[in-house]
Amino acid sequence: MAQKTPATPSGDFTFTPPLDLETAFSMNQRNIDAVGEMNQKLYKAMQTCNEELVSFGSRRLKQDFAIPQQLAECKTPNEVVNFYSEFFQTAFKQYSDEANTLAQIANNFTKETFDSFQHEMEATVETVDSNSVTKQKAVKDDKA
Repeated sequence: MAQKTPATPSGDFTFTPPLDLETAFSMNQRNIDAVGEMNQKLYKAMQTCNEELVSFGSRRLKQDFAIPQQLAECKTPNEVVNFYSEFFQTAFKQYSDEANTLAQIANNFTKETFDSFQHEMEATVETVDSNSVTKQKAVKDDKA
């Protein structure tokens, strides 16, 4: 037995999809744009991290390469112990500061990315809502 399709009072079949293709393509384009923007921010954050690490590594290596000369200047075992104590305290502080700097770069990237996605999501919802209202109005106008 064949199934009947819903009919309008005039007997014509009318189907209104819940989401038209224009809206779907618009949403897809927004997603593509958002991912592209995120990739740019990711690469910028990676570049900033790499620059920071190279700079930090360069500064630390200069200090590390100076160790033999500074040790040669020590005259007593106490001076050697004091030198190493200061050296490791300074190194620990510098590594801690560098970890904080890298964490701040990551935090900034995360915040910028989240803000960007939130903005795109809100814009997508507005587009879907406005297209849905426009589509429903057009269908009502067609029926009238």
